[in-house]
Parts: sequence; C-alpha cells; structure tokens
Amino acid sequence: MDADQQDEEVDRIETVYAKRKVAESKAISTGRQRYTAYAIGERDRIITRIMRNAFTSFEDLQMIEIGAGYGGNLWLFRELGIPWEGIWANELLPDRVEAIRKNLPELKNIEEGDACVLNHPAKFDLIFLSTVLTSILDMDFKLKLCQKVLEMTKPGGKILIYDFIYDNPGNTSVKGVARRELIKLFEGAANIEFYKTTLAPPIGKRIGGLYPFFNSLFPFLRTHLITTITK
Repeated sequence: MDADQQDEEVDRIETVYAKRKVAESKAISTGRQRYTAYAIGERDRIITRIMRNAFTSFEDLQMIEIGAGYGGNLWLFRELGIPWEGIWANELLPDRVEAIRKNLPELKNIEEGDACVLNHPAKFDLIFLSTVLTSILDMDFKLKLCQKVLEMTKPGGKILIYDFIYDNPGNTSVKGVARRELIKLFEGAANIEFYKTTLAPPIGKRIGGLYPFFNSLFPFLRTHLITTITK
C-alpha cells in the first residue's frame, strides 16, 4: 500500500465516522441504550478476567487504546488500577480528540492521527482496539496497522481486540473480522485466544431486560469476539 492509498483509506474512515455520528444521534432509544449497557458490561467483565489472569499488578503498566473514540473505554483500565500516567489514547478524528481532552482532563498521553505512524517501539504492556479493524476495508492498511500494534507491544505483552465477526448487509462501510483473519493479521504472535460475546444487535435491542437470559441460553447468537494476543 502506497502513501496515497493509505491517505484515501484514512479519509474514507473519517467520512464514515462523521456520517455515523449523525445517524447515531437520531437513533437513541431506550432499547438501544439498554442493549449497549448489557453488551459493554459483558465485554468489560471478560476483559477484567483476562487482565487479572494476565498481570499480577497494574500499577506499573503502560497501555494504549487505538481508536479511543470519546475515551469511555479508558475508565475500565483506570478502575482496574492502571494510573493515568500509564494510560494512552490514540484517535484519528480531531473532534473525538477534543472530547477526550474534555471528558478526561486527567489523561495527558493523547496521540492524535493515524496509528500507523506512531513511534513507540515495544513500549506498551497492553494495547486495546474496540471495533477498529472492522472499520478498515483495505486489507493492506489493516495489515500495516496490526504490524504496528505488534511492534508497539512489549515482548510477552497483550493485545486485546473487541470486534464483530460477521458482515452487516445494511452497512457496507464495515466488514466483519473472523478468527482466521485475525490469526493472519497477527502472524508471528506467541498465542491467540478467542472469547465469543455480545448478542446480535437486532435481537439484543428488542429483548431489553431479557438480554442475560438469551445470552446464556443461546450462545450461538453472539456476534462479537474478544481476542487476546500475546506477543
């Protein structure tokens, strides 16, 4: 992938997220909010368990979220015990960077722009990506980003990825990332483990408070993976 192609993919992602922001502001509903709360709670419980099994303490960890959005995910890692000085955020979109600065004044380590140009070799004990890879349609760009993520991870460090597995017929601006592709993207990693999670959104948004029941009884309806990669 040459520089012009990479710039085109970055521009496409920025445009897609700008449109998505408008659409989401029109689609807020009680069912959607309840579904989001259940899905995030489930995701965070799995991540917490993974983190506690992977690290004996959190006080000296260095972590970064690639594509940190508005910064909401970073609270989980702070609550686990990583100090603010050990938490970093990378975000492509300038308006979201400003939101992070406003929402998290304690956070000083903010890297704006394309994650592929970050220069932190073997710096981080943990790197987190949430619904980032599915937003990248260009395979070369996706591979380049994953290689950069591996490069920035310390030997023995962890990469956590939360993303969906299947394509969305109603949204051609994203593409599901399945296990086989993740293994290819992180070729050379010491170990990769997968945890299936999150009820399919069309179902989860309709069943409200029955989410835990359906999620437990019908695990085959889960559409997302939490992937743990050890460098």
